[in-house]
Amino acid sequence: MKQTSFQQLFTLFDAKIQISQQLIIYNGNSISQFNNISISGAHTFLLIIKGYIKLSINHKEHIFKKNTFADITNDKTFRFIEGSPDLSFYCLFANQNFLREVIQNIRMLPRTYFYRISFQPAIQITATDAQVLRLNLSILQSHIARKEHIFFKEITNNLFINLMYEIGDIFGKHIIPHNNDYYLRKQDIITFRFIDLVRKNCKEQHEINFYASQLNLSSKHLGRVVKDTTGKTLYEIISEELIIEAIGLISREETQIQQIADALHFADIASFSKFFKRHTGMSPMQYRER
Repeated sequence: MKQTSFQQLFTLFDAKIQISQQLIIYNGNSISQFNNISISGAHTFLLIIKGYIKLSINHKEHIFKKNTFADITNDKTFRFIEGSPDLSFYCLFANQNFLREVIQNIRMLPRTYFYRISFQPAIQITATDAQVLRLNLSILQSHIARKEHIFFKEITNNLFINLMYEIGDIFGKHIIPHNNDYYLRKQDIITFRFIDLVRKNCKEQHEINFYASQLNLSSKHLGRVVKDTTGKTLYEIISEELIIEAIGLISREETQIQQIADALHFADIASFSKFFKRHTGMSPMQYRER
């Protein structure tokens, strides 16, 4: 399976639906464009209009049905597995620099939004809200084809901001409870910090004690907080991040399995292969061949 970066995605689409190195909006009824690729480094918004899509996000399978909106952050790796015969969907890929430039200093999404999508990237929305997002995406896509417009950038940015305001409104109606839970709790902050540490250090550090010491917490307390917040154990989160790193390296055919085991600080190929197969059901070589 080929690992595809945000930059490489541009070769798959017509110039009319993209802004080079910034934004792509695709709508259609087939996932054939995405066959045999694994996408990383792209912040992706997905709206299912009709039918369903099956995806693998960080090696966990999800089925997104009609009127589902998904926000897949750029730190995740995902691939399209299957689309129903009656499928209709929008897919927006955005560069992180574009997002940062356009929405900086604009309060449009509650703080809990980013916490929530890091664990649950999709929400089921009403048909009316799905139609609102569809309209916004359609207008933005139509505008992208007008690159000769003298105010092309300004209009693009404003249309994208409008889309994000609609997402914020929908999220607020569907997810945010109208009580004190609107704000992040201390447990949420601890979990955020733990996950950030894992993403930065998992290649070198596999031990739970390392992360607990970095947060000045006991392993038992950290484990309880993270389990209560995410439903996952510390080991599960560390393992998921390691698998993401491993899949990225395995996708590079020139990289030997021994080199991958070394890069991820496993004792040897055997222990790495055992770990990989336990979490994916395949050996590293089987995954590469597939």
